[in-house]
Amino acid sequence: ERRRLREKVTVLDATQSKLERATRECASLHINVKSLQQRLQGTLQRNEVLRRSAEAHSTEKAQFIQEDEQLQGTVVTLTKQVQLLREENGRYVSEIQHLQGRLQETTESHAHLDEERDVPISKEEAPISHEPSRSGSLLGWLLS
Repeated sequence: ERRRLREKVTVLDATQSKLERATRECASLHINVKSLQQRLQGTLQRNEVLRRSAEAHSTEKAQFIQEDEQLQGTVVTLTKQVQLLREENGRYVSEIQHLQGRLQETTESHAHLDEERDVPISKEEAPISHEPSRSGSLLGWLLS
């Protein structure tokens, strides 16, 4: 019976040793799990910050795209307006050139008629000078 008790004690001692070793391993694993939980929590927080940043960046990118599209529309509109102004300016230049030709013809015609009549011309009736004004502009010349 003593021998059986000793065997049981030996088995119990071995079991207690295994239990103590398992307890130490569990404590070590528990520490590792806690460490991993903390690392995971940190990773989750960083991911959340990155997600929010990505959302903000995406929103900002969408705003930039929208602003770019608006600016492109403005450029198209301004280009059309410039083209229309160029066309209008061309019409004005043609009209001014036409009026210059008519003025030249009229001035020559009046000068010719005045020479034929041999009538002195008063200052009010004097032909308009064809010299450009000091500013040198066509409009300045027309208004002189």
